[in-house]
Amino acid sequence: MLLAKLNLPDAIHLAARNFDGKIVGFAAAVPIKRRVFEGLRFCVLPEYQGLGLGNALLDKLLHELRQGCAQTRDRAD
Repeated sequence: MLLAKLNLPDAIHLAARNFDGKIVGFAAAVPIKRRVFEGLRFCVLPEYQGLGLGNALLDKLLHELRQGCAQTRDRAD
């Protein structure tokens, strides 16, 4: 069920990578109805916690959600 939700067309997926390209953090949100999203997954590997990656992922996720809602609002007007 989670995988099906993450595959929705309007789902937002973000990843934080280290210098070697390894994913060390992840955030995802999926639409549950028009302009309403559910945050499904949010994690940062323990050895990368305390470096601000979680805050950066959350800030970017919120930015993406606001942008998407603004575009949806503009299309409806």
